[in-house]
Amino acid sequence: MRHEDAARSLFRKALPDVRGSFNPVQMESILKNRIAGLRGGGENDATFPALHLLQDMHAAVPDSLDIRLDRLSLDGGEAPAPRRCGLSGTAASYEQVNALRVALSGLPGVREAKILSAASRTGKPEPGTPSGAVIFEIELALEGGQS
Repeated sequence: MRHEDAARSLFRKALPDVRGSFNPVQMESILKNRIAGLRGGGENDATFPALHLLQDMHAAVPDSLDIRLDRLSLDGGEAPAPRRCGLSGTAASYEQVNALRVALSGLPGVREAKILSAASRTGKPEPGTPSGAVIFEIELALEGGQS
């Protein structure tokens, strides 16, 4: 009985949003389903899972771009499939911001990539900021989304 209590305690810590009383087999099934959903597989397989999007974004952006990403948001879909992705950060130039937009617009599942704003940074740059920094915000409209 001690092991079952420990398993229930760990289950509650890992999935605080799951309500109800479950036997160990049910807890295992729920955990496996959640993990599969994060990977983009299993019963909750979505057409555009968040982890695949992040992996594709990482692979698509050339190492030569001098960009620092400060914020990434995934909004508006049933987990794990977002419908909008927002990125903001700093780049070395306007050309680099556009190169980032072009790289991201070619990703599978991206309907549109648009630059919402891009402005030269004024004042003393923060450490780690690309030289000649341009502050930017890019939005990706993803398949199945309304944005």
